[in-house]
Amino acid sequence: GWKVKIDKSWPVHLYEGDASFQTVIEPSGQDWFSLGLQLDVDGTALDVTPTIMQIIASLPLDEFGSLPDGFELESYLSNVVLYQSLPNGTLVPIGGTKLIGFVEAFLELQGITRFHQAEAGRALQLVEALDGCGAKWQGGPELLELGKRLQSLATIPDEDIPASLNAELRPYQRIGFGWLKALSDNGFGGVLADDMGLGKTVQTLALLASRHLENKTDRPSLLVVPTSLISNWQTEAKRFAPDLKLLTLHGSDRHERMEHIANSDLVITTYPLINRDHEKLFTYEFDLAILDEAQAVKNPASNVAKRIRDIKARQRIALTGTPVENNLTELWALYDWLIPGFLGDRKSFASEYRNPIEQKGDQG
Repeated sequence: GWKVKIDKSWPVHLYEGDASFQTVIEPSGQDWFSLGLQLDVDGTALDVTPTIMQIIASLPLDEFGSLPDGFELESYLSNVVLYQSLPNGTLVPIGGTKLIGFVEAFLELQGITRFHQAEAGRALQLVEALDGCGAKWQGGPELLELGKRLQSLATIPDEDIPASLNAELRPYQRIGFGWLKALSDNGFGGVLADDMGLGKTVQTLALLASRHLENKTDRPSLLVVPTSLISNWQTEAKRFAPDLKLLTLHGSDRHERMEHIANSDLVITTYPLINRDHEKLFTYEFDLAILDEAQAVKNPASNVAKRIRDIKARQRIALTGTPVENNLTELWALYDWLIPGFLGDRKSFASEYRNPIEQKGDQG
């Protein structure tokens, strides 16, 4: 039956109004963004994300980031009251039970709040989970749309084979073409890593036919191959996509033929010539940039691996039956070209992925 009165001279003041949660997005470097949880208190936004991270850090998580069987998060937080401070010093009390859903949502993604654009699908999971807990999404509709498109890639659409393709694709090749086209439609690079002899060439020609002959893209595509495969690509292109306007840049007169690049559908060059011709060749913008036998750039310190980063293209594709031959840095090198920054820099990739996997056998 006690009634407590707090004198105005008391230095600690508690907020007694209503506050609402919201999910926010903030840029976090090129092609990266951070998702956070904020508390809106009469128009003042308080960042609650660090509080959620502190709670997660206090939990008895196992090595896989999971709570032990029988642990009751609700009981753990039932008597917890956390305080956020307004600019005027007023403290906003937040009961721990109000944060249970948010803690569970962040736990689901192991506390990750920073995402690459290519991970927008995972970010969407967090947004939807937080929304289900009462934190409405603020801004960034294009990110949500991107996340939905990326999630849809989990079910590869059965795309119609281009009428201009003179080939009957096997079922797995139709899947490969559908996947390449879905990536292309969303502007993301990828690795087609079918084994040798399973038709990576015809799947790629199907995509090129779709882009150039069906959809009439406004710029050529670039294909980089080992010198020994030039004639094979010329033969396969004439056989399966005879309407593609092909330009092969090889031989002593190749510089004269560069004036025809803009009027071509597919420009073929070789890895050795990239080092010699990059200054002229890369002044053009391409639709697709395709590396065949892409393990040729597995050494990120090589000249050609550095040169190809200057290619300007809407989409980058790597074709290789051996994306990893010796170590995981080779995979990093491919993705550092396909989706720059997606796997972090070389040093962080080694510490977070290569060393734990190769030296400790980490399969998590």
